[in-house]
Amino acid sequence: MGIISPSLIIKSVAAANLFVRDADGDDLNDGLSTGAPLKTLAAALAKLPDFLQNEHIIHLGDGVYPMPEQRQFLLSDRLYFYGDGAGTGDGWTELEASLASLAGSDVDIIVTAGLTPNEHRGKILEITSGAASGAKRMIRDHTATNIFPVRPIPGFNDPDTYRIIEPAVSLRADTSAGGEADYRAFQGVGGRYRFDDGSTKDPAIVFAQLKLTAQVSRTVGFTDATYAFYAVEVDGTGVTFDLFWADADVWAGTDSLDGELANLATPLAGAPLDWLGCGLSRVDDNSGSIFRMENSKMRGFFVTEKSLLDGEFGLLHMFGGNLFGAAGAKSLDIRRHNYVILDGQDDNSDTLLIASTDGNAIIADNGAEIDVLAATVNSTTGTTIRVLHDARLTASGLFGESASGLSLDASLGGKAFMKGGPNFGRAAGLDYRAEAAGVLDKNKSFFASVGDGIAGEGSVIVKTL
Repeated sequence: MGIISPSLIIKSVAAANLFVRDADGDDLNDGLSTGAPLKTLAAALAKLPDFLQNEHIIHLGDGVYPMPEQRQFLLSDRLYFYGDGAGTGDGWTELEASLASLAGSDVDIIVTAGLTPNEHRGKILEITSGAASGAKRMIRDHTATNIFPVRPIPGFNDPDTYRIIEPAVSLRADTSAGGEADYRAFQGVGGRYRFDDGSTKDPAIVFAQLKLTAQVSRTVGFTDATYAFYAVEVDGTGVTFDLFWADADVWAGTDSLDGELANLATPLAGAPLDWLGCGLSRVDDNSGSIFRMENSKMRGFFVTEKSLLDGEFGLLHMFGGNLFGAAGAKSLDIRRHNYVILDGQDDNSDTLLIASTDGNAIIADNGAEIDVLAATVNSTTGTTIRVLHDARLTASGLFGESASGLSLDASLGGKAFMKGGPNFGRAAGLDYRAEAAGVLDKNKSFFASVGDGIAGEGSVIVKTL
């Protein structure tokens, strides 16, 4: 294959919007207005120039659209896949409509009535009246009466109204021509771009208000770019469906804390702050993961029971959300030199929950590292946290307990350092254990309700200052 001359690359000259509606679109239209939408995502992608020098937004109407296969995007600005209805409706399916909050509601808990517990975990809560109208949050979990968002909602109060919604637009990994479960990928190429006025902008591929689904068992890859997700739900019902990131920088429901990717949500309806806390969720009960990565970073808000952090040298930084293990499963399982930061925003551990019913809530193994700045970690039975084989846990804001069994086990060379402050322990059984070259620096951070809570033959350091 010869070298393509730069003069042959077609470059964008202005920002553009393309509209796609499966219900009434036509691929013979130009797709440049809501009155002349295209029918397929493939037709919209075919209209993109080789090099996106300007912001491009693909607006999608309700329906299911096949994902591109091994599509590479050369960009110095941002490309949006936005399921906003493309001019018809608002792109949402209402699950609970026009509910009024009850007395006692505040920024963290919305008091309601009549819900089936956790039926809407991972869905989107939208405030529809009052000072916080328009604000959206992913639902961490809920009871029949209380809804817990992944991030507080300033300005919300009773009797403000809200609704519970999910995206009405899906991107689906279909079967290939040969029927194989082939590898499909989004790939971006491009670095930080400097404009004539001296300002800079990171190119990014942004997915908003969408479901990601698969027709058969699939792995969908996202590589070599910055990606942002707002109100994106992964649904692998009936198939084995993995998302995989390689050499990618991923933001879910948030902008970067250092401002490098400011206003990623700007083109979305409503103010950017209305979308912060609407991250990436996966609540189906099938096999798969949303945390498979190689040399990649994922930061933001996540609600999922698919919490295996596979691959190597990945970073997961959670600002809020819920990792809940399925029956007998680990909630957060990290290995092979991956690094996790658990940091409930505003030092609020209630926005970040990791819980297991009959397995380990957290297991760190084989050189993995975890920093707990603010999080609640619970388990019903079994060991709540295990740190093994040269893995390290450092906790300064760890809350929760094991209802029975060990709270923390640092063994086989694993090291746990507790910096004091909040309580973390267990209601029954052993409190903590260090054995087989394990190291536990306790620093008075545990409470023990049964006995002295000490077991094992490893190194246990109990600081008194």
